[in-house]
Parts: sequence; structure tokens; C-alpha cells
Amino acid sequence: MHVVRSFVSLTPSHSTLLTYGLIMFLISTGDAILSYAVPVFLEETLSNPFWMGIILSTSSVVGLLADLFIGEWCKEKGYSFFLCWMFVMAAAFPLSLLFLPAVVPVFILAMAFWGVYYELIQFANYHFVHTFLTRHQHASAWGILSLFFSFAYFLGPILAGRYLDDSLKTPFIVAILILTCGLLSFMLFLHRYHEKGTYQQRRPMRKNIFTELQVWTVLFRPLWPLWFFHLTLNLVDATFWSIGTVFSEQLRSTHPFGEFFFVAYMLPALVVGFFVGKLAQPFGKKRIAFLAGLGCGFFLFFAGLTTHVPLLLLFVFLSSICSALASPELSATFEDYVSRLGNLGNELVGLNQTASSIAYIIGPVLAGGIAVLLGFQKTFTIMGALLVLTSLLSILATPRKIHLPQKNLQEISSTKG
Repeated sequence: MHVVRSFVSLTPSHSTLLTYGLIMFLISTGDAILSYAVPVFLEETLSNPFWMGIILSTSSVVGLLADLFIGEWCKEKGYSFFLCWMFVMAAAFPLSLLFLPAVVPVFILAMAFWGVYYELIQFANYHFVHTFLTRHQHASAWGILSLFFSFAYFLGPILAGRYLDDSLKTPFIVAILILTCGLLSFMLFLHRYHEKGTYQQRRPMRKNIFTELQVWTVLFRPLWPLWFFHLTLNLVDATFWSIGTVFSEQLRSTHPFGEFFFVAYMLPALVVGFFVGKLAQPFGKKRIAFLAGLGCGFFLFFAGLTTHVPLLLLFVFLSSICSALASPELSATFEDYVSRLGNLGNELVGLNQTASSIAYIIGPVLAGGIAVLLGFQKTFTIMGALLVLTSLLSILATPRKIHLPQKNLQEISSTKG
């Protein structure tokens, strides 16, 4: 509770973060329901986990393109701009699956809406934290926000599983109703808190995608260990939210504890978020994130090997504890760099999000392919081993202090057009 008490001194007030967190909870609950229900819907329709993974990955192909264009074309926009357009895309996603024919082109269109709205949420969150919170509060802020996200993604699969018993499309209707509540809450939030300028001394810039790629290249050189670590963490998450949802439904039908698979995955983050920021103080955000990733991969490796369902749930639970610590610490690390970059912060948000997008492009396809060859459960062993290797590489390759090439970035920025 010490983390929560530390927000009493927030300016304008700690209630701003908590109110925003409530909006994120509603948005994320709707997304969690869809994230659980859509793979089951696609698998039932397509009857092939590999093709299910192909369809799911198209959302992240679009998301990757969105990272490129949003970072370049929306430099002067604040969190409210990103959230407004997010709600438009969020509504289009389930509505297209509800009212359009259940054919592959419609699935791809729905995935495109999903890909764009997920990226818009991430840009909104980075801009909100950067706008309202000081740099030394970044880790605690992401820890508090992770509690809202985690509770939503804990609750969402439970709701989705219950409503899937009624019909495949009932979860879509429930998600739309929850997102509508999120929209109303957001409108009240904007009325209560005016938008602050995210960056100071902005100057108009021409839009040049090739220059954006050049900036990404310059940023990638010092940050590549963090980027690959972020990629692998999201590969694990993509595995859970693709073949993991189908595996969970299988466990529900074969074992009385099977329905707790996603509970074991999502529950730890409801507690771990309170400790984010405090654990990093003696060790540093990056090192805590890497060590936690190492533990996450280790436990996930054994989760894929055991045939005892309660032991499987325990390994998933322990793996999730480590993941729940690694993700917000990594987000806080990137948030620090976004603050240091000033007017070029959007470029780093975009680059960071490419790791997530690429993970969700290849993750469902890779997990689906492994599941076809080795089975659903063994897929988690492969992903756990990959995360262990990536965490070790990141520990060895990342310097204690990363110096961003500010001069080179400013030179590129000054030559835009």
C-alpha cells in the first residue's frame, strides 16, 4: 500500500490517474472478452488452429503499419485524440463480426480494426503518463495502471467463457456494452480534466515515412536488447491469447480445475502491480524486468511438460507472477526514454510498439503451427525456452546506462521534408 500512498502528492492529483485507470479497465475488459472469444469463434468457424493463427496475425500486420504512420503523422496529438479514434475502431471490430457474413475477408477486416485500436490505446497510455506524471513516478504509474489492465484481463476471460456457453457471438454483444460504458466515462473524464500539452516548443514538421524509418534505425541501435525482450514477452502473451484460449476450453471439458487456466495466468498481476517501482529501486528497472522474464520463461517451460493439471496451473501462476513484474517495469523504462526524447517521443513509442505488433503477427501463426505438430501444451514449453534465452541475452547485452543519440536524432529531424 506504500505505492498507493505515494500518489497523494500527485499533481494535479492522484485521482486523475485512478480515474483514467477506470476508463482503461472498461476498455480492457471489453478487449479481454473479445481476445478470449474471437479465437474460439475463429477456430469453430475455420476448424484449424494454424489458419486461426493466420487470421489473428493480420490484426498485428495492420498494427505494425499503424505504428509507422501514427508516430509520424500524429506528433502534436495528445492522449484524448488517440482515445477518441480508439473508440471508433473498437466499436467497428465486434460490430463487423456480429453483422457481416462469417467469411475470411470479413475476419480480416475485423482484425484490421482490432490492430489499429490496440495501437491507439498504447499511444494514449504513453502520452497520458508523460503528460500528467513526473519521471520519477513512471514506474509506479505503470504499476498502478497494470492493476487495472490485469483485473480487466482477469475478469474478461471468465465472462467470455460463461457467455460462450450461450452462443459464440454473445460475448461480442457484452463487449460492446462495456466499451460503451468506457466511452461515457471518457467523456466525463474530458469534462473534468482538460488536456495538457504533451510537448513544449513544438514546430511543424513535414510528414516523411522514410525519415521515420531512419529515426527508428538510429533508436534501435542502443535499444535492441530491450526491443527483442519486449518482442519475446509479447510472443508469450500472444500464445496465451491465441492457442491458450482454445487449450483452456479443452481443459474445462476434461478436468474440474481446467477452467482456472486463465485465472492462473491473469490473477498474479492483480497483486504484483503494487510492488512495481519499489523492487526496481535497488536494482534498476531494466535488470528487474530481465530477471523477471527469466523466471517467467523458466516456469512456463515446465508448465508445458507436466501432465498433472494442478501442477500445470501452479507453473502458469508462477510464470505469470514474473511476467506481471517484467511488463510494467519495461514500460516504465521506455517511458523514461520517451520523456528524454521530447518532440521525438512518438517515434520511440512507435518503435516500441513494433515489437508488440510483430509478436502478434508471428505469435499466433507460430503457436498455431507448433500446436499442430506438438500439441497445445507443448507449445508453452517452446515459448518458455525462447523467453529464457532472450532474457539471458538481454542481461548480457544491455549496458547499465543507455545513452540515446540525441544529436543524430535532431539532425535527422531538422532535415525532414
